[in-house]
Amino acid sequence: MSAVLPTRQIFVSYSHHDAHWRGALFDTYLDSTFGDCHVWSDAQLRAGEAWADEIARRLQGCSVAVCLVSAPRPAAARQAPRGG
Repeated sequence: MSAVLPTRQIFVSYSHHDAHWRGALFDTYLDSTFGDCHVWSDAQLRAGEAWADEIARRLQGCSVAVCLVSAPRPAAARQAPRGG
């Protein structure tokens, strides 16, 4: 059975490269501005959780969805390092 969520739900989509911005904007600013609301991002997913289902559930139940868009980074910075 799912837990009851607070009335105001905010879903945040962001690049993990910009996790510091998510924290600065939502963990600090919203608590002091909007009071009782729940900010959710994939940072709250746990290992083994059905992540696609949880993301869909959170999107369907949110009051607001926010997408943080990063400045473009050079292609080399976006590539995973190759093992050698």
